[in-house]
Amino acid sequence: MSEIVLRALWSWQLRVAQQVSHRPGFVDIQYADAGDTRSFLRTLSADEQELFHKCLNGCHITQDGQKYCQEDGDGLCPYCWCSDSRFHRFWECERFEHDRKDVPADIRALTPTLPEFLTCFGWSLRPCTQMQWYRCLDAIQIPEGVPIAHVQHDVHVFTDGSCVNQAFPTCRVAAWAVVLADPKNPSLTHVLDSGPLPGILQSAYRAEIFAVLRALQCLRAQKGNITLWTDCGAVVRRFGKLLRGLEPKPNSAHSDIWLLIHAALQDFLPGQVQMTKVAAHQPVSRAMTALEEWCFTHNAFADQAALFAQWTRPKEFWTLFEKHVQAVGVCQRLSRAIQKVMLVISKAVVNDHDNAEVEERVEVGAPAPVPSDAWTDLGPLSMPAPALHRYGDEIVREVLSWFWAAVFGSLDDVIWVSQFHLYVDFLKSGGVAPTNINGWKPGRAMPHLDLLSIPFQRRARWLCKVIKECMKHGGWKCSYNYRPTSQALNLHTGCLALPWPRWRIDCVDRWLFAFAPAGINRSSKALEGLPIADCDPRFAPVVLSSV
Repeated sequence: MSEIVLRALWSWQLRVAQQVSHRPGFVDIQYADAGDTRSFLRTLSADEQELFHKCLNGCHITQDGQKYCQEDGDGLCPYCWCSDSRFHRFWECERFEHDRKDVPADIRALTPTLPEFLTCFGWSLRPCTQMQWYRCLDAIQIPEGVPIAHVQHDVHVFTDGSCVNQAFPTCRVAAWAVVLADPKNPSLTHVLDSGPLPGILQSAYRAEIFAVLRALQCLRAQKGNITLWTDCGAVVRRFGKLLRGLEPKPNSAHSDIWLLIHAALQDFLPGQVQMTKVAAHQPVSRAMTALEEWCFTHNAFADQAALFAQWTRPKEFWTLFEKHVQAVGVCQRLSRAIQKVMLVISKAVVNDHDNAEVEERVEVGAPAPVPSDAWTDLGPLSMPAPALHRYGDEIVREVLSWFWAAVFGSLDDVIWVSQFHLYVDFLKSGGVAPTNINGWKPGRAMPHLDLLSIPFQRRARWLCKVIKECMKHGGWKCSYNYRPTSQALNLHTGCLALPWPRWRIDCVDRWLFAFAPAGINRSSKALEGLPIADCDPRFAPVVLSSV
């Protein structure tokens, strides 16, 4: 039954993969390891399991998806100024960079090339050798057990199983042995039967059961009493039920072998066969009686015989085994590192949402701490070629000309300037912010933008995305945070560490207070409807650079 369930799970996963293949993140989901994913879930608390299920089934929706079902959705990350996506949220957004600090460098380098079902949804990666390994196990054939000739005395046999990698179900392999023990002449003790455990289900317990089956098949010609000795208590208890006349349930664990054992017992007389438990892995030096010494000696012999049966396999088997174990280790290392990061970031996002309504700043308008190395003085202005290619010369030149005029050689303190302050500042300086409606266009190409009722947040993020991309492609260092220096904004939003004049921050704050006298928090709707700010003569006008 266990094998039927396992094969049904594989088939069902293929069926599911066919039905969800149109979803980009679930392409090739048939190569995910559902069993290992469930193993990871079992290590989590109930709340964490519920949260991670949202990652697995795609219910953890980022702004790139929400923009299709929200009137003010813009597809931009709420924590920075980049286009939002699951990959961006988990692996690129600066807001959560500290949550990725423990990820090994080699795994971070691999994340862009790994399947999205792993990096964006959290499904474990299946080893490339897994099906080849199962086919190898399924091909193991054991010859029919040959009964030994009748002996003139009672028979004692010791059975044992051996398993390599018992703690790792996907790459463990087992063997078994049956030892015929002579109670009077130890020199006549010998291995009656041994070999590898056949089938894709491999475990020490199954090997122990299979050894009992082989012992009964070898001894069915005996007329005297038969005693089976084993160090597995579970086998002794289950075997005892069969001796009492109980039949194994067809859908119970390892029922295929137990049904064969039950059939084999029909070849013996009632009471002819019995089973005794022997202490496992006991050195002979601990024996207190002659019987214990005899039991410990022969049980150790059976254990060594089962272990020896492991290493009688062909060289090709161990070559595949080594390759498979290595693949399993690599996949589990990748999967666990990525799953833990996704869980931590998911919890951080939930905490941000939960705390958004109740969070109050101790001192409204007090500057947030800025690291001493958050800002590096800018060099001469240049136009980054990648930014020009994407946004066009007019957009990049106007934005960078305004930005350089404000921060180049500035002696002001470095503070956290929000994306909303930068946007309003740009407008008050006479700039016309770029738009991204069916492609990037200069603001002057959309003279009636105010008639389109585009939310203030989206308009601000358009400008700040251009700033961030220009800084990135120009090689200019800039630090990001999400708590702005402002009296009007009492929320988390993307911020840049800049040597910005404080009077300009105060002017923008007063402009914001004119539309929201109580200030703006996360749940405030006032931010959405803010108009396009007019030019302010107190702000130096934008002068286009000729570089």
